[in-house]
Amino acid sequence: MFDPTQIEPGWHAWMSYSVDKPPTQDPLLQTGVRPWELKEHRPNLTMSRAAYKPYNTVKPKLSAWNPVAAARQ
Repeated sequence: MFDPTQIEPGWHAWMSYSVDKPPTQDPLLQTGVRPWELKEHRPNLTMSRAAYKPYNTVKPKLSAWNPVAAARQ
């Protein structure tokens, strides 16, 4: 399966027609590995069991109303 987060930013800019030169021809993009980049790629976990799911610690402001009616005689 293809994960679009695996495309490097320079190649993504070239593929989406943001720049004219591919990263192999642009001297600014040939910087090598940057210190802030991760050593190993982390896949996009959206729509998986490992995706981030926040939990709520605040009591709900509204609650469902269940009317109680007297039985008919």
